[in-house]
Amino acid sequence: MEHARCRVHGFHNFLSYQRDWLDAKGTGDCQGQAVVALAEVLGSNLPDGYRLMARELIAAVLPALADLRSLRAQAYVILAWGYLSAQGVQDIEVVADVARSAAQRLVECYHDRCDRIGLGSNRE
Repeated sequence: MEHARCRVHGFHNFLSYQRDWLDAKGTGDCQGQAVVALAEVLGSNLPDGYRLMARELIAAVLPALADLRSLRAQAYVILAWGYLSAQGVQDIEVVADVARSAAQRLVECYHDRCDRIGLGSNRE
């Protein structure tokens, strides 16, 4: 995961056989899946070094996660936070903030879509 980290924004997604990155930055889904994988490491019983690296990588890509617009990627961020929370991982407030924003964007998209197709959404 460290090798896939893009210095500019999140994680790369496409690697050539020559081990050159083919993308400037990864897709939203790639960012979401990466943070779920890192959350699983952080919440695991793996050695401290692995968990420390996972925490550092999550912290490094939080700005990229906050900027995600893909609905699926936002759902991945929420899943990652949920996993960390369920495992009792401490000091994840920043991840919780990003997940809360992602959840709000998902709810807004739901309401907008319901309004657009005429279902009404019972906004509260």
